[in-house]
Parts: sequence; structure tokens; C-alpha cells
Amino acid sequence: MENRYLLIVEDEQDIADGIESLVEELFTHVHKVPSIEKAKSQLYQYTYDLIILDINLQGKNGAEIIKFLVDNPLNQNSKVPFILMSGMLSEDFVKKHSTKFSAILAKPFDPDLMYQKVKDIVALLIVTGK
Repeated sequence: MENRYLLIVEDEQDIADGIESLVEELFTHVHKVPSIEKAKSQLYQYTYDLIILDINLQGKNGAEIIKFLVDNPLNQNSKVPFILMSGMLSEDFVKKHSTKFSAILAKPFDPDLMYQKVKDIVALLIVTGK
């Protein structure tokens, strides 16, 4: 298996662990962080193939991570696909932002759906040679 890196940005440890258990077979390295600050640190240190991001992190907006990458286009992760998660998604939000992310999942999410979304992204990375 080619080296594949996943970053899970989730402040609820049991959810982060659950996601890791679901998809760890698809990645050689899985990093879990609970905050925006720790995610930014990881984004400087590693090049990821996928980022799974909770939008509500300890009362802060997880979209700050996306803004950070947009504002730093030379960062090696500026083009990485995202799966966005939230327990407070509106239909309007999903419609407005669905093309910006590889997937948007409402919490609690269906584990089979999460696995399939991640598997599809990894398959696309393999086909495109990334």
C-alpha cells in the first residue's frame, strides 16, 4: 500500500476513535487532533490525502482550518479533499457548500456512508495518481 495520510479534526475523542476504526485500513497513517490549533500544526508537518473535519470544535468554527489553507496556498495541503461533519447542518448550508467539499455528513453519521465516502476518495486518489 502506498503511504496515505488522514487527518481527523474532531474534539470528541470517541467519535474520532470511531472514524479511525472505520477507515484505518485505507490509510498507512491516521492522525487525530481535537482543535484548530493542533490541526494547523499538523498541516505544517505532514501532507495529507484527506481531512475529516468537524465544523464545531470546542465552540470554535472548524472552517478556520479551511480558511487557513485558502489563505496559505503554498501549504502542501491547500488542495486536499475534505469531508465536513456537523451536528447542526441545515439544508441550505449543504446546498450552498456541497461543491466545496468531497462530502458533508450530518452527525450522527451512518458509519457505512462514512466508510464509502472515504473509500471513494481514496479510490479517486489512486486513479489520479495522487
